[in-house]
Amino acid sequence: MGRQVARYFRDTVGPYSRGDMAQSRKAPANDANKFKRYREAKQRRGMRLLRVWVPDPRRPECVAEAARQAELLRGRGEEREALNFIEAAFEWPEA
Repeated sequence: MGRQVARYFRDTVGPYSRGDMAQSRKAPANDANKFKRYREAKQRRGMRLLRVWVPDPRRPECVAEAARQAELLRGRGEEREALNFIEAAFEWPEA
């Protein structure tokens, strides 16, 4: 009886059982289908997926370039124009 129980346990709920293997194969397909349905629903609503690579602001080179460009704008008419645009496009949170 003990061997039968051990064999049953191994074959039905063990880490290499067919049930677990089949389930692990189905999971990625279900996830892929879920994301496909999500993308299709967004497209039906007129949305488009866009992936954009942007400079990493944590890198010193990016910080230096931003400072250089800010210095070029300081005191010029374009600076006020850029700040007005940012203020109009983004609602700043109240502190």
